[in-house]
Amino acid sequence: MTFLLEGDACACPLCEVVGHSDPHLSYRNMIWMRCGVCGFMFQNPYISEHRRENRFEIETVYGSFDETTLPATVTAEKRDWILRACSMDEQVLCIEIGPGPGDLLQQLRERRPRWQYLAIEAYPLFQRALKSKDFDCIESIDALDNLSVSSIEKVIVVADNVLEHMEHPVGVLERLLEFARAFRIPLKVLIEVPNERGIRWRYRLQDWLRGSRKSPTFPGHINLFERSTLKRAAILAGYQGITVYDIGIRSVDQVAYLMRKPVHSSRIRFTVRTLRSTRIDTMLGFGYWLRAELSSS
Repeated sequence: MTFLLEGDACACPLCEVVGHSDPHLSYRNMIWMRCGVCGFMFQNPYISEHRRENRFEIETVYGSFDETTLPATVTAEKRDWILRACSMDEQVLCIEIGPGPGDLLQQLRERRPRWQYLAIEAYPLFQRALKSKDFDCIESIDALDNLSVSSIEKVIVVADNVLEHMEHPVGVLERLLEFARAFRIPLKVLIEVPNERGIRWRYRLQDWLRGSRKSPTFPGHINLFERSTLKRAAILAGYQGITVYDIGIRSVDQVAYLMRKPVHSSRIRFTVRTLRSTRIDTMLGFGYWLRAELSSS
């Protein structure tokens, strides 16, 4: 469903208040609203890329995702973050939502071969890649009901730059919590999303650094999170242990990961060196990504 209602009224996907959201950012034919009650930003019409009639641009981008466009150092940093946040439990079910071709799951499996792994992936292109790497794969969170979780001591869910693409983020987080509670298994959810604080001026700065214009954020991002709204989503979903923080760009490889091509710009390299040495972005709360670590108790 979408949240388009009669006239110009729309409901905030986070707090569900109707009629208090106004246009906040526009680019070509895309509009992102901002809720006047909770501050959450969302695309209007509110419909995920999986259900859009015209998906050519998005699928073209996804078609370019493979190991040659994902620097191993970037994936390794994400892997190490996940391993630091988790214990050494042997009987772990690690679920990644939207893993793409599966490079992060593959690196995790190399370090924790005794864990069980499951991918939740909607795109057939990525499903084929995952199955070729011997990962079990389901198409949606709803299919979790059919899983057998005997002998599992803990569930870890990784949502690496995917929650911004999914309709009703509170509902997604609730669904994961319900799954774990049904089997009385401790749950930890690790989330990374773009930090969209100050997006109206930050995207212009990014255009200047690149030397070319792009959409303020990926066209498939229907949820634009700031630290406060990501934390609010976790609270509304019913999580107890909640930690949210931002992280910044610290390597040229991270920029190459974002641009999907090697970085040759001296302007970008200078900016990365400055951010690495001063950390001014995270000091001011404008790190490029937000990370959240949520637990069921």
